[in-house]
Amino acid sequence: MPNNVNTWLWLTMVMKPNNPRLGKILAECGYNAAKAGVIIRDGREPTLTAGEISRAKAIRLGTVREFAAFCGKSGISIITYESDNYPEQLRKIENPPAVLFVLGNAEGLDNAPLLTVVGTRNVSEYGLAVTDYLVKPLAKAGAVIVSGMALGTDKAVHGACLDAGGRTLAFPGCGVLETHPAENTELKAKILESGGAIISELLPNERASSWYFRRRDAVMAGISHAALVIEAGKKSGSLVTAEYAKNQGKTVFAVPPCDIISGNFSGNAELIRSGAVSVFDFSDIASVLEKTSKGADFAEKLRNPANFAVNEEKKREQVPEKQKVPEKQAVLKKQKAPKKRAVSKEKQIGELPAEQNPAKALDESALSELSDAQKLIVKALAESPENAESVMEKLGLEYSVAIEALILLEVNGFIERGNDGVYRVK
Repeated sequence: MPNNVNTWLWLTMVMKPNNPRLGKILAECGYNAAKAGVIIRDGREPTLTAGEISRAKAIRLGTVREFAAFCGKSGISIITYESDNYPEQLRKIENPPAVLFVLGNAEGLDNAPLLTVVGTRNVSEYGLAVTDYLVKPLAKAGAVIVSGMALGTDKAVHGACLDAGGRTLAFPGCGVLETHPAENTELKAKILESGGAIISELLPNERASSWYFRRRDAVMAGISHAALVIEAGKKSGSLVTAEYAKNQGKTVFAVPPCDIISGNFSGNAELIRSGAVSVFDFSDIASVLEKTSKGADFAEKLRNPANFAVNEEKKREQVPEKQKVPEKQAVLKKQKAPKKRAVSKEKQIGELPAEQNPAKALDESALSELSDAQKLIVKALAESPENAESVMEKLGLEYSVAIEALILLEVNGFIERGNDGVYRVK
């Protein structure tokens, strides 16, 4: 199957991730990226917005190539809908992601049973113990464990999988080079070091935003063969993931409440009432996962009792033993350093007299939502047009930070790139 990476990236940069209009156009074109690109470029789709039409005219092939190079240098794999390693389960969901950005091991996303495990951020001691008890044997048998890398249950899920020597995939509500919440920086490093992956359809440096979490839940449910809710209140986001999984035809498991009065488990009670399968042991889940087309090796390991020997005292522990987490990877450390320089440079520009600083005329309210690096670049370009190399040299920014900021600024209409490769404020 052909994989026109640049075309798919162009579609994503023009239409932006999680755009139902892009999904509609792609579906009508039989997911032929080139055909969809022509329709969008020529403005032949009546539902296109003014912003989408503008970006289609402004974003050039050179910009797309720079973005692809940035991803490569940052260790990010680009998986498009046409890629051979695009997860087959995701193809079946409504409006499947056109592009996935994967930091870490991008291989084998479709070679084993996948289980999405979620729960409340305010996880109880019982919830932690149950996570440990259910996740470890499944991970040890070869199931790939999926969760959202949030605090509380998600963090415990990833940790239990790693402790068992398993593979885990994290779907944060941000781009793969961001870390949300910041407290999970060390967990992120450990996932990458273990051969796992961080996956998102957002552009790599895009920050977490509340509008994306429901979509993230749909994708996280979509990639898996089943979903497990450890602990959820009535308004828990975990119920959203469970609902998506149910609508996608997946089996939904829920841990029975340890306390029927506890608000932390009111969501679990509702799930069970509405048809979710009560789970009392890992074997309840294993019986479903081993029936998947990817479960041959998994089923074989399930027949070896030694893989699932559970110490009775461990079974009764209320809080799983805390594990030491290795130091951050160098790639994660790099993400913070440029911001310090960017703030320093921004102050230098801001201190120029108004008559020497045309950037003072910029609409500060429009810039308020930008990152420090993006603000710095816009103000610098307002003073004089620059190419990417001169921007990096002038402002002291690292390549990855500068290129990502330039691309996001162009996509969002703050700047434009000429045929000569020079960027200007629009």
